[in-house]
Amino acid sequence: MMIDFSMPGPLLVALVLGFFLPIPLWFMTRLSSLRERNPVQFLYAVILTFGVWFLTVAFVPMFAAGGLEDWLVGGMALAGGALVYLEIWGLMSRGYTLSVIAALHEARRPLTPDEIARNYRGGDGLGWIMRHRLGGLEAAGMVTLDDDRVTLQAPGGFFVARLYRLCIQVLGLRSTG
Repeated sequence: MMIDFSMPGPLLVALVLGFFLPIPLWFMTRLSSLRERNPVQFLYAVILTFGVWFLTVAFVPMFAAGGLEDWLVGGMALAGGALVYLEIWGLMSRGYTLSVIAALHEARRPLTPDEIARNYRGGDGLGWIMRHRLGGLEAAGMVTLDDDRVTLQAPGGFFVARLYRLCIQVLGLRSTG
């Protein structure tokens, strides 16, 4: 009895492209039209990677799918790889704790907590975090910003707030920050 260790073409292509996903992401970060738009950079890199996967599986005979299940398994493997990179990317692009370590390294001297806060994100300070998050919520239509007031918008803001509270309660989590 022989065990077959072969891998369907769509899965093989998905694993290879998933491993090399940082390459198209690196190229997307170099496009001036996408500068400072990290989520869009990541989205475009994933779309490009899926496009290359689809074209390879559809038109390169040696990687052709044997059936629907090969397409599905390959697509799920590539999506799983993208999720792994998304977690790493999220940690790197939004990780305040890692930024503290980087600031200490760059300073080459001990810093006070106030110095770290002032130097956060190239001198933008910790206020940048709140401005950035509120700007994202405003762009999504969840809140409105009017001078120094933030107002929850119906229906989207109310729905998401209620859904968040329900999830926290159901999962037994503490409120997050």
